[in-house]
Amino acid sequence: MADTNIVLFSQVVSYLTLYVPYLTIIIGTIGAFCNFLIFTSKKLRSNTCAVYLLYSAIFDLIYIWTGTLTRLMSVHYVYLIPSQSDFYCRFRSYITIVVPVIATYFVLLASIDRCLLTSITRKQIFTKIRFAHWNSWLSIIFWLVCFSFILIVYELKLRDVSANIYECVPRSGLTTTFVNIFYLSCNTVGLYTGMLIATFIAWKRLRQSQNRVHNSRNNQRTHMRSVDRHLIKIMFLQVGISFILTMIRYVYKSYYYFTSNANRGPNITLRDSTLEELTITLYYVNFAKSFPVCTLTSPLFRQIFIRRLLKLCRLDRRFLNRVNPIGSTRAMTVF
Repeated sequence: MADTNIVLFSQVVSYLTLYVPYLTIIIGTIGAFCNFLIFTSKKLRSNTCAVYLLYSAIFDLIYIWTGTLTRLMSVHYVYLIPSQSDFYCRFRSYITIVVPVIATYFVLLASIDRCLLTSITRKQIFTKIRFAHWNSWLSIIFWLVCFSFILIVYELKLRDVSANIYECVPRSGLTTTFVNIFYLSCNTVGLYTGMLIATFIAWKRLRQSQNRVHNSRNNQRTHMRSVDRHLIKIMFLQVGISFILTMIRYVYKSYYYFTSNANRGPNITLRDSTLEELTITLYYVNFAKSFPVCTLTSPLFRQIFIRRLLKLCRLDRRFLNRVNPIGSTRAMTVF
């Protein structure tokens, strides 16, 4: 009975790993471009938190098209990828490790920005757009260089001789331990701990400020406070969902790492491989959630998005009218 349940569970997960990545790629791609419209709007382009979220959306899109797509092909369309190429092994490992770290780090910067915004003693330099862009580019360069060792330590290993199946893993020994600890400390312990602390402090200060009575005479200042409140609430939800989806993945990785030397029967092996695919699929969903979270939880973001779409439609009409001004109707009347 237990064997039947495991086989049934693996079949269900097999379908999920086939169709959920398709939805992740479609929703993530559309959502990333919609985020570009929102975060580059006039109301948000001068907001440092929106700048960090824009960079995070860019790297979310990169990860969806490099990590999710290649993972989908390696599981279901292995003949479409050079699975026995050492260059592909190292390059994909590097991209799929460093890109989610950069995307998560920008969410951390946005969380710190919201935390500093609610602080009474915040520094003015942190609220400048020029500083936000310079900080973003320096952060990208830092993480790209920091994880460059991945291009050296990863290599192809033959996993199944009979089926001629290769896997891309770090070199055995201390290298594997170092890569796991370094990646776990950077992407999970360090980044998510900082995000949770900064977001919790910002949320607590926001609730405290809402309990006070504000008599502001400046409408623009009131509007900016409203935008900042929406951004803090969005950050709170994004960090919470990201933490849950990421922890599911790394709890399983920690379990698998500490039990790797144990004797595994066929049922346990099947169960572990099934959980591996399931947790990876959920981890990829994490990078397609930004736009649904923003638009479903914030009426302000929905308004900005609708206005941007209407503006683009008006621009398209003006462009078409300039390219083909009533000449086509005249041609129709001649014939």
